Amino acid sequence: MFEGIGGAILLSLLDLVVVFLVLGGLAVVLVVLKKIIGAKEEKGSGAKEMKVTPPPINRPPVIEKEEDKGELLAVITAAVASHEEKPVGKFKVVSLKRYESSALNPWIVSGRQELMLGKNIKY
Repeated sequence: MFEGIGGAILLSLLDLVVVFLVLGGLAVVLVVLKKIIGAKEEKGSGAKEMKVTPPPINRPPVIEKEEDKGELLAVITAAVASHEEKPVGKFKVVSLKRYESSALNPWIVSGRQELMLGKNIKY
């Protein structure tokens, strides 16, 4: 029945039709399930909604000393100079501002940022 090049083309078209019929059937099943689940959610929406708030993070207060600020400024200036690959005289760090970090470990955040930026770091 499916012999030769004509039979191969006919068989491939038949397979293509079967695949798309199955995919269409799955799409219909998903739409029907979405409507069924949506109807059940509307009936059950009478329950009270509760707001979930994360627990407060207790951090010790940061005490800044004037002598530490100069050392910190020097370290940050050296880090920027190393990263930008420019001599220290080509730029100037104007101000430093502390900010409250997130609950995540800074190393975790840095690793995620490097992954998102696609930096290839060789160890």
